[in-house]
Amino acid sequence: LIAANLAVKGIGAVFRIPLDQLLGKSGMGLFNVAYVLYTTMLVISTAGLPVAVSKMVAESVSLGRMQEVRRIAWVAGLVFSVIGAVFSAILYKGAEVLSGLVGNPAAASAVQAIAPSVFCVALISVIRGYFQGRNDMRPTAFSQLIEALGKLLLGYGLAHAASAKGLPLPQCAA
Repeated sequence: LIAANLAVKGIGAVFRIPLDQLLGKSGMGLFNVAYVLYTTMLVISTAGLPVAVSKMVAESVSLGRMQEVRRIAWVAGLVFSVIGAVFSAILYKGAEVLSGLVGNPAAASAVQAIAPSVFCVALISVIRGYFQGRNDMRPTAFSQLIEALGKLLLGYGLAHAASAKGLPLPQCAA
């Protein structure tokens, strides 16, 4: 888990620093608005979820109630699929209003681009909590690496797509 966290931090630096040069000030302004709205929805939709699932699973495992463990995972997956989908939809459908409320209506497309992530992270949180409750941290570490790499690749892909749509982005000096 420590090695995965260090790798995730490194990937984050590789993502953020060149992205700043690729997008420039105006592009990073759009990115930051989208990121603030995304993290707000994410916190509301998944706050404490992995810890709660982990605690319930660990308690059921320690009591030998494996059927209960499966039920906890299934119900948490169902509930947070719905919650993640609702918050993703709110973020996607309300992108113009929400980005306007934070003072940058031009960020609506960036907000829409990041909206599906809320759903994905809600599901990942359930899975992480399940495995943490079973004292297996490998899936958590692996999912953190996949999430960071996905953010890196999708982030750059979306930045290039934005530049193709006409967002004035400076060229990187390579």
